[in-house]
Amino acid sequence: MVFSVLFPKLDESLDGFRHYILSPQSHPKNSPIPLEARKERLMRLRKKRHSIVLRFLYLLVAQFVLSAPLSSADEEARVVWFSRFEYDSEADIRSEIGKADSCRCNIILFQVRGQADALYLSDLEPWSELLGGGYPGFDPLAVAIEEAQLRGMELHAYINVFPVWNGANLPADPQHIYNLHPEWVMVDQSGIPMDPSAGYAFISPGIPQAAQHIRDVITDIVTKYDVDGVHLDYIRYPSSGYSYDDSSLARFQREYGGTPGELPDQWKQFRRNLVTHFVSGVYYDVTGLKPWVKVSAATWGDFYDGYTFYYQDSHGWLESKILDFSAPMIYTDDMWAFHSRLENHVVSSYGRHIYAGIGAYLLEPTELLAQVDSTRSLAAEGCTFFSSTSLGLTEVSLLRSGPFAQQADIPVMPWKELKPFTLSVARSISGTQVDVLFSQQVQIATAEDELHYSFDGGLSLTGAESAQLDSLNHALVHLTTTSQTEATVYTLTVTGVENLQGQTLTTLNASRKFVGKAHSGIEIVVDNSDPGFSTVGSWSTGAYGNPYGTDYRWTSSGTGSAAIWTLDLPNASTYSVYAYWVQGTNRATDAPYIIHYMGGADTVLMNQQLNGEQWNKLGSYPFEAGTNGDITLTNEASGGVIIADAVRLVEVFTPVPLVQFNAQEIHGLAFLSWTLPSEARAIGSNLYRSTSPNGPFQRLNDQLLPGQIHGEYMDSAVLAGNSYFYLLGVVDGNNREEVHGPVTLTLKGSLPMEEFDLAQNYPNPFNASTRIRFTVPPGTGPLPVSLKIYNILGQEIRALVDEVKRPGQHMAWWDGRDGIGQSVASGVYFCRLRAGKKQLVRKMLLVR
Repeated sequence: MVFSVLFPKLDESLDGFRHYILSPQSHPKNSPIPLEARKERLMRLRKKRHSIVLRFLYLLVAQFVLSAPLSSADEEARVVWFSRFEYDSEADIRSEIGKADSCRCNIILFQVRGQADALYLSDLEPWSELLGGGYPGFDPLAVAIEEAQLRGMELHAYINVFPVWNGANLPADPQHIYNLHPEWVMVDQSGIPMDPSAGYAFISPGIPQAAQHIRDVITDIVTKYDVDGVHLDYIRYPSSGYSYDDSSLARFQREYGGTPGELPDQWKQFRRNLVTHFVSGVYYDVTGLKPWVKVSAATWGDFYDGYTFYYQDSHGWLESKILDFSAPMIYTDDMWAFHSRLENHVVSSYGRHIYAGIGAYLLEPTELLAQVDSTRSLAAEGCTFFSSTSLGLTEVSLLRSGPFAQQADIPVMPWKELKPFTLSVARSISGTQVDVLFSQQVQIATAEDELHYSFDGGLSLTGAESAQLDSLNHALVHLTTTSQTEATVYTLTVTGVENLQGQTLTTLNASRKFVGKAHSGIEIVVDNSDPGFSTVGSWSTGAYGNPYGTDYRWTSSGTGSAAIWTLDLPNASTYSVYAYWVQGTNRATDAPYIIHYMGGADTVLMNQQLNGEQWNKLGSYPFEAGTNGDITLTNEASGGVIIADAVRLVEVFTPVPLVQFNAQEIHGLAFLSWTLPSEARAIGSNLYRSTSPNGPFQRLNDQLLPGQIHGEYMDSAVLAGNSYFYLLGVVDGNNREEVHGPVTLTLKGSLPMEEFDLAQNYPNPFNASTRIRFTVPPGTGPLPVSLKIYNILGQEIRALVDEVKRPGQHMAWWDGRDGIGQSVASGVYFCRLRAGKKQLVRKMLLVR
């Protein structure tokens, strides 16, 4: 506002210049310039146009932002757009999501479709050429979901909707949509298709088959992956000059009875309606499959421009309740323009959410903080940063120590259904530990949460702190119990558990049976009284003898009756299947149990006149995770009574194998890497180190390392000239650890440096502690050396070294504390090395 009042003409001219650069209407319609190219052009030009006045303004803004305390929020969406150009490996994905988590963001919009291609396992579109045009050895979307869930973040699949191709060469894969259906590409008034060499060519939403294909792609993702949301980008026309394809013109003629030339206003609204109809279809497709999955869109920052030139009625979508949140892309460094455009979206949100799109790629760090504050002042529900790699160490540090100093919950959407809550499995791990796996993440806030878990059979929890969340998987709870009796069947009932948003998940009490003490695998029992049991035909209830539970169901031999035990398995595996019945002389001697397993079915005939009141093995079979498998007992026996009581599945324990485990020296550190088979079901790994092949071995990781297929670890607590021996312990779903190794590494160390040197600290950024290597050059003799830490104000925080050192390499550690042992705050710090008359300085980032 100060800038507008003092320099109105300059403000108008710059705004007009910016609009020219960003608006495709300023370019020939047959040569559209993509938004990315316009952003890049603006970034180059803005560096040239910074006048003294503008620099003065930035100083004013920076001073205001840094001096004014930024408010915090209990609920706030802190979102990062993670584009397909920002990763090409599993490590990239995990690193960027980890960075977002470090500055307390809580939602990742992870791009999985760029131009009618896939960055995930798809049967409908080919692999993206960014990943080599084929399977890259990992599933990016699966990796991103796993990493986000481990960190308690939401992961939304981010999709470029209408772009089909961009490039001078045709797609290499003949099955690409651009090659299969070139007639789906938008055309101009002369019938000329968009030229992908000049920017994105778009698919026309006016062609029903084209629109349906994209909807099929989206539903395929939602069906196959545990995504928390679907995020639509490029959900618009490229400009007003498209699409005059035959299908759109024929539909317009039928609906309005004229041509675009005769009815220009109706033609604009017609195309606007096509986009809205597509959004509506996606919303109902997605919520029909999974009502808890959120649908959102990246919308035009200036609503009027989006509505008028790109036929994107984002406010209408919110009013019609076909969008859960809108992320308007207000990519500008003009604070007044940002504030006013965002305000226009907020006042037209119709009770849905607005997550302001902030162009981090074109902002100074202080400008970014000012825009975050602007979103809060307008009561927007959150903000979204474009894009992930634009958040550098400085931005992360300032966000973490400023507006994101406290963790925030994702805003609750009262109109959305909660993700279904079920108690997936309870299993005994030892004589005093039971693990409970839920279908979504839960929280344990107080010691009283142990009251939510109750057992029968005289078993109980041991008191305070006896219910603990797993450190890596917050859907897994470890319960410490009184002593269990071997082979005794217990029932666990769970009530009152809360999800991460603090909502109580008590709509259905969840109960599961388990057998006392450890077994060879996950165990699941489905009784005739459990929700997974159902019948077809006529069945009666009986309680003769000692049934499993309180009773059983029975019917006479014949046709048309069946008992079905539907299985709910936590993971794909091989399971041994058992059945329980009460024997009798009138029972069938060939009761037909049909096991429906992964890829087939098997019928096993059992004599129910024998071996009653115990578990009888039917066989071992591979099952998928989830509820696709079942055990069916029909009454099609040769005679007698059929008894349907309980079935039991016990996972067959198979140690997790290892493909490779290596150790190598990198920059004087021990770099460990390992690979598990793609079908491995490891929940995590442990690393152990010793200076002797016979031990003793010390565990290196405080918490279980993530259970990904490819693992890496950098051991920095090693010294040149020494030999080290490493073991890798792979932990499976039953908490059994298979140990591999040892591998041996002898560190040679870096060659002696001839120069005075201060190496970059490792790790950086760091949390608990960091290592600093430095070199005193040879030929100088012993020198007085000081190594000190300073804050950004130049104040000395701590002296790590202050003594005479001989020439050679040396190492020091900093634990993030000052000279009196107090922990210092997150932020940027400087390390200064002095040796004689020479000095060097390195910057480092502490992130708590």
